[in-house]
Amino acid sequence: MPEFILIAERLVWWPVTVSVPLDGGGVEQQDFEARFALIGDNAYQALVKAHGALQVDKPLLRRVLRDWRGVKDSSHEDLPVGDGTRDALIDITCVRLALTKAYLEAERGGPAKN
Repeated sequence: MPEFILIAERLVWWPVTVSVPLDGGGVEQQDFEARFALIGDNAYQALVKAHGALQVDKPLLRRVLRDWRGVKDSSHEDLPVGDGTRDALIDITCVRLALTKAYLEAERGGPAKN
């Protein structure tokens, strides 16, 4: 059985599925991978306290989103990772919602069971 090793900062690649709005009211599922730093419950609760539960998603993602794969710019080139591109991604509501969902799944070790 593998041992559990407590490390200061756990980084994980996690799948992200974005429901991209289409003309006529439909959506298209588009996927990429995000690399998150898992910050744990105490740090998450501190963000909630500082920003409020309904406004925590942007500050959370600014803190935990470290990298991505499979995100392209309008020229179909890989979108470089940086503060400006990260902020541009999380400013898009459907992307922000997908990233937040993916991060919370990664933090708890898998998708929520219904």
